[in-house]
Amino acid sequence: MKAIGIDKGLIVNAYVLQVIFMCLAGSGLGLALLSAVTRLLTVYPLSFPGGPVYPAVETAQILQSMASLFIVSVVAGYVPAQRTASEEILSAIRG
Repeated sequence: MKAIGIDKGLIVNAYVLQVIFMCLAGSGLGLALLSAVTRLLTVYPLSFPGGPVYPAVETAQILQSMASLFIVSVVAGYVPAQRTASEEILSAIRG
């Protein structure tokens, strides 16, 4: 992108937006899967010798996990994008 004249800030923003989209899509898909598995195991609990086992899902822990995933994802997308966008085109071509 830099080779065709796109500004460094726009390149970094594009990568960060992609990371945010993937994080939100993955979180949504994970929540849907968690909801399905929780409902399935609530209706059909696992049978153990000590009795049936039901899932115990706490909303606060899920939200905390999603927030940390979001923060880590943005940082993990921003740092390499910033480094790559700051690199000179000719030095990137030469390796």
